[in-house]
Amino acid sequence: MKQLFFSLLAVAAMASCSKSELAIRPEAVSDVEIMAKSNALSIDADASSRAPFEGTIDNTNGNSLTAQVLASKTSGNYSTLYNDPNATPAMSDKMIFNDNGTTEVGFDTKPAYFPADGSKIYLMGFYPYTGWTKRQNDDNNDCHTFTITGKEDLMVAAEKGTDKAEAQNGTFPTLEFKHLLTKLDITLVAEDQAAIDAWGAVTDIYLSKALNANIKDRVWVKYADATVDFTVLNVPTDSLTCYMMDATSGTATATDNAFSKQSVALTTTAAHAAYVLATPVVATGTNDYTLGVMTANHTEPFMVKVNLKDIANATQAFTGDTAGKAFAVTLTFKATQIEAKATVTEWVDGGTADEEIQ
Repeated sequence: MKQLFFSLLAVAAMASCSKSELAIRPEAVSDVEIMAKSNALSIDADASSRAPFEGTIDNTNGNSLTAQVLASKTSGNYSTLYNDPNATPAMSDKMIFNDNGTTEVGFDTKPAYFPADGSKIYLMGFYPYTGWTKRQNDDNNDCHTFTITGKEDLMVAAEKGTDKAEAQNGTFPTLEFKHLLTKLDITLVAEDQAAIDAWGAVTDIYLSKALNANIKDRVWVKYADATVDFTVLNVPTDSLTCYMMDATSGTATATDNAFSKQSVALTTTAAHAAYVLATPVVATGTNDYTLGVMTANHTEPFMVKVNLKDIANATQAFTGDTAGKAFAVTLTFKATQIEAKATVTEWVDGGTADEEIQ
């Protein structure tokens, strides 16, 4: 009997111990953070939002990518953000990607977690982080929109769906950022001293026309399918500003300084002087873009037509969409004219351009 009594005490003690342990043991962790990886496709520069993003995403070289990422429980509908329902649509949280498609990251300001019921979450990315707003376009489509100024590189990553189970298995969506605009890199060179004397210093460079029409300066990206449209915001849009390149360090880097009322001396050595990020065109090889150029000795704008040519054959016109393509435009100043020659650079091979303006 005594032995049975002690056994019951032992059972009671064990039960008490188990209850105590359960009381202090935390609940099983069920929260799984929403995370994503990133690729920047066909990219070739400075990681700041004001300049073209080039090269691969690589934080070891200071080339991280900070993007605005929208999260929603409903595909194609970001009117209410899942990660922060009280956030304004234009300023959802950001993700800071440090490499190309290797390491997943979560929201930077405040982590967000998958729904406990395992339902899907949809992510969509925009670069730069700031400057986007949510509006409806003329067809009443919900869109993210941005006013094009000429200095911001705009990229969009189409929607990707993911859920808690995939994250628990170590599978994360990859947001693939694509350039929306066309980049023109402008280099200046004088043919000889006679050209330098005739023109004087270059004071203004701007983008005047695209396909002989006003510059479209508003982009619309539909949430439903990430399709992109461009419209003219300011009617008429006289020009799009070009911006200065700073080559004092030996490497040309983009700046926020407009190429307006400047004084850039011409030399017989080609110098990278300006850039502009513009609305793409469906090029025909004739009057694809028009640059306005002013100099100290020619204060009235000199209109320079840029006619794109095929990259494989410079005698054939380049035709097709210029979105995501970069062109190195060399303006060669001669005593009586400016000659424009454009060749494709590193974003996506597109074509070349060769033309003379009398």
